[in-house]
Amino acid sequence: MPAGTILTVIGPKVTVDGKSWYPVVPPAGDVRYVPKAAVTADKAVNTSVTVRDTVPAVAAEFRPPASRERERPEERAPVAHAPGSPVRTAPAVDHPLWAQAEAAEKDGRLDDAEKLLFQLAKEMNAPGGDHDVANRCYTRIHTLREKKRGPAAPPPDRPLPRPEQRGTPVADRSGWNGPGRLVRSALAIDGRKTYALEPNPGVPVVYVVAGPGVDLERFVNRRVTVQGASQSHRDVSRPYVVATGVEPAP
Repeated sequence: MPAGTILTVIGPKVTVDGKSWYPVVPPAGDVRYVPKAAVTADKAVNTSVTVRDTVPAVAAEFRPPASRERERPEERAPVAHAPGSPVRTAPAVDHPLWAQAEAAEKDGRLDDAEKLLFQLAKEMNAPGGDHDVANRCYTRIHTLREKKRGPAAPPPDRPLPRPEQRGTPVADRSGWNGPGRLVRSALAIDGRKTYALEPNPGVPVVYVVAGPGVDLERFVNRRVTVQGASQSHRDVSRPYVVATGVEPAP
């Protein structure tokens, strides 16, 4: 990853060959592929099944579309059922700890749900465990933490200068974001180069993409205020702005 990339750690450290590794939320655009020749079906494919995507949105955005058509068999919802009878779907992970975590989350006990998922991930990372289930636990833990944080607070408005201090009429400062340090981001909103405005290191208040005629690169690692209306995006957890102006900040 390039220097300055913001990553979210979602699990404990693992030591392999003397090196320390941490599980993180995949950055935007990260995809994994395997050769087609290496993939074989272990049984006849039932083309009449309905696939139910059980991966949370925070992880699904990093999966290539084709992979969503190949869910694990236990995650498929049965199609054939008697008319008028309810359709029963298999749980995302068939393990008592996962079921307990889901029940805790439904009851609003998010801390208990997180502890149960960490316990399950530890079991699955042990010899003979299922590393795919462990990764699903870490992804779910990240989703729970996002839920506990709640929606991002809107960025504070920049205070207006007092007229007697300027000696000139006060300009309209609505639509300005910051001040904060402008850093490059690993995200790519709609394929555009994206930056983060951080009032505190590692804590973006908004993401920023350049508007027509605006050069953000020359302000990287500097404290600035950015002009632009805050917008939301389905693939971004915080607001973003299309910068129409940038000013250095003290």
